[in-house]
Amino acid sequence: MARVLLVDDDPAFGRAAVERLAADGHTVTFNPGAFGALAAACGAAYDMVLVDVRMPGMDGTKLIEYMPRQKLGGAQVLLVSSVAAERLRDLATTYGADGYFCKRDGLDQLCEFVRRKAQRPTPKGPRAEPHGTGLRPIKR
Repeated sequence: MARVLLVDDDPAFGRAAVERLAADGHTVTFNPGAFGALAAACGAAYDMVLVDVRMPGMDGTKLIEYMPRQKLGGAQVLLVSSVAAERLRDLATTYGADGYFCKRDGLDQLCEFVRRKAQRPTPKGPRAEPHGTGLRPIKR
C-alpha cells in the first residue's frame, strides 16, 4: 500500500485519518504543521503527501510552493480541505497539485481516494512547477 505524509493542523482529523488509513494498510506519518512537514517530506520516501489547504502560519498552497519538488522523489502532492470541491480543484490546478480531496466526503472516501491514487504510477523525475503562483526566477 502507500506511504503517506499527512499535513494538517487539526489533530482530531489527523488522528482519525491516520487510524483509518493505517487500518486500510497504508503507512501514514502525521505532521501537524507546514514547517515540520517541509523537513519530513524531504527526509523520507513517500508515495503521496496530503496537504491541508487552511493552516495557520503557512497554508497548504504556500507549503506546496516551498517544497523542493526534486527531493520528493515523484511523490504525489494532494490537497485536502473542507472548502468547496470547485475551489479545491482550482487551487490544485493553480499550485500544481496532483489532485484534491474534500474532507466533508468522510474518511471512507479518503481511503478510497488514497487507494486510487496509490494505484497510479508516480511521475519519474522532477515534478512540474506550479502555474500562476506569481513566483518569478531571480535574474542575476
